[in-house]
Amino acid sequence: MTDVRATESRRAGTRPAPKLNRRRAYSGGQLVPVPNGLSGAVEPVAAGTNRAAVECPEVDVLAHPGLLTLEEAELAAQRGCLVEVTTRPGHSLANGHVVQVCRQAGAPMVVDSDTHAPSDMANLAFAQTVAAGASMTPDEIALATGAHPERLLARVLARRQQSA
Repeated sequence: MTDVRATESRRAGTRPAPKLNRRRAYSGGQLVPVPNGLSGAVEPVAAGTNRAAVECPEVDVLAHPGLLTLEEAELAAQRGCLVEVTTRPGHSLANGHVVQVCRQAGAPMVVDSDTHAPSDMANLAFAQTVAAGASMTPDEIALATGAHPERLLARVLARRQQSA
């Protein structure tokens, strides 16, 4: 599975939506996460990246959304765009905030490792611990580490079949 990251969304003044469909088609990508990060604290990004991502039908996961707004989380909920609760050091600083806002908006969450190297991989027990530390309930943890990733995988596999 190709992981297409919308890096152009990190440049000031650009939005990911117009280019993602072409990028996915060109690269053979099946999954489109859009990373945002903690603006200024860990990984600077252009203002508006979260909103552009959750409005774009090509985006599957809003990765490390940082200081997600309620409006952005509500848009994610409307689209079924998963919002990442990350196990990655640094980006995880906002996990508690992300969980609180997603809970209020009814936005679906997924616990993800934001893996950059094999050593970044998180096992299920660690993912569940990070989720609990971010104030997720046992039911939210079960969804974010089970049902939601399974639904995403089903969507990715369906795309793969359609493009074959």
